[in-house]
Amino acid sequence: MRDPERPNPAREEAIAQARKALNIHRAYDHTGGSVPPEDDALIEGLMYVGRKAIITGPPKSHKSMEAIHLALALATGGEWWGHRCRRSKVLYVNVEIPEGEFYRRLDAVRHEMAITPAAYMDTLEVSSIVGRGSPTGGPFDCGSLCDGLELAYNPGDYDVLIVDPIYKLNPGDEDHASVSALLNRLDRHRATMHCSIVYVHHTAKGGGAGKSVYEQGRGSGDWGGDADLMVAVTELAPLEEDGDAWGHATALGIKDPTNSAYQIRFATRSFNDPPHVRVFKAWPLLKEATDVLDRLHERGDARAKGGAATSAKWKDRRRRRDEAVTAAVKMCGVDGVRPTTQNVYERLSIDGEGRPTCDTFKGWNSGADGLTHWRNRQDDHGEWVLTECFMASDGRAMYRDGSPCFLPDEGEAPSDG
Repeated sequence: MRDPERPNPAREEAIAQARKALNIHRAYDHTGGSVPPEDDALIEGLMYVGRKAIITGPPKSHKSMEAIHLALALATGGEWWGHRCRRSKVLYVNVEIPEGEFYRRLDAVRHEMAITPAAYMDTLEVSSIVGRGSPTGGPFDCGSLCDGLELAYNPGDYDVLIVDPIYKLNPGDEDHASVSALLNRLDRHRATMHCSIVYVHHTAKGGGAGKSVYEQGRGSGDWGGDADLMVAVTELAPLEEDGDAWGHATALGIKDPTNSAYQIRFATRSFNDPPHVRVFKAWPLLKEATDVLDRLHERGDARAKGGAATSAKWKDRRRRRDEAVTAAVKMCGVDGVRPTTQNVYERLSIDGEGRPTCDTFKGWNSGADGLTHWRNRQDDHGEWVLTECFMASDGRAMYRDGSPCFLPDEGEAPSDG
């Protein structure tokens, strides 16, 4: 029988490892005159070094452009939305954008920021893994990416890891179990590599109205509780042509300002939350216009269009524009010219409205969100002319499988289901 008084090296080692893992200390030893010094800020007023941040937004809301914007600000010690960044070695993992297009975007952003490539020659690296297999075979996921980075780099080789977008590295459903496992793996990577982490994620459907900044990420609510810094890009209500904001947007070169207004909200774990920023979706970067856009509500808010009265006004305005385009197309026939966009535009007259710009007029007759039931189609002469489509219940052109349903090609009106 073993003597209970005899040392047990295995148990003592297990106890030591458990105590180290649990990291238990007396609060007395770290308060009063022994409070640890404040961490260095990675982004002043927003985030400390060694923490995590998430950028969320709906599709095509410039999330990636803002991630590139932040990467360049960190790599050069510049500013990001008025917040000074600590100059850092950045590794940007591009998981979605074709490599050539990614570098064209990066060059456009650095040019907009008035930065020369020499300024980030030794501080910004890019890993484009779009369509590539992981070192262990199969597609990249969060685990294989972290494993690969931990094999290829030493702790401290990069200060900030940016992953864009994170959902591409989650092979499971965006439920609590899979998201929690992914975030825990990122935490281990952060501790192992002594780095900060920024990741980009899509928002849930339905707009941002009525949701806190922590509820914007698609899928599990773990996203909102995980990050030390939340940056949420949300859509604002559509702009009206007779408003001041429309003129500001066109001055920025935005061809169709209708859906160009957004809001950026910040929520931080360690600082006072800064005020939101209202922006236009300009190229290549969002442009601040808080004063111009401050009265707009978020998309999805019942007040966004002023309730039923404004909704009726927009419906009536769409009807009048559709009727005006129909009349202009018929006038082309009377004049003996083909109903090209330019010919129809020249004959356009809308009761109670001024003439839109030609680019705005083109937007009325293009895409599933166009305001009329006319779309461009190439005729037998190879010329692009406005052609009538079946009309959906909202008065716009009816689409099927992403293509407009032109009247001449259909025997009967398709279902609007």
